[in-house]
Amino acid sequence: MALMFVVFFALGPGSIPWMIVAELFSQGSRSSAISVSVLVNWVANFCVGYGFPHMQKGLISYSFLPFTVLLVLFWIFVFMFLPETKGRTIEEISSIWRKEGDKEDQKPRSESYLVSYQKNPDSL
Repeated sequence: MALMFVVFFALGPGSIPWMIVAELFSQGSRSSAISVSVLVNWVANFCVGYGFPHMQKGLISYSFLPFTVLLVLFWIFVFMFLPETKGRTIEEISSIWRKEGDKEDQKPRSESYLVSYQKNPDSL
């Protein structure tokens, strides 16, 4: 049972902070988003490592059952709500997250996020 849990966790939510977050955010906010997701991942790992011995004392041979239930719920959530990002640009992924009404009003940005400092000819 423990081996099955580790295998399915490694194939599923174990890779989330390293892979999916990098695909969902633009270059400007990507490093911050990855930092937050990795922090949450390590805090969760600490909580599991700290709480597991207590759970094992109470649940004995069923100590992996709560984690298995959470893993199944997580898989259902990802399957239903996380968009497929394979072969898509960041603009296409961002447009998926927008509401249907906002899609028609907002056009993908073609300009750079860097500010261009040009002299205003009217101010001379």
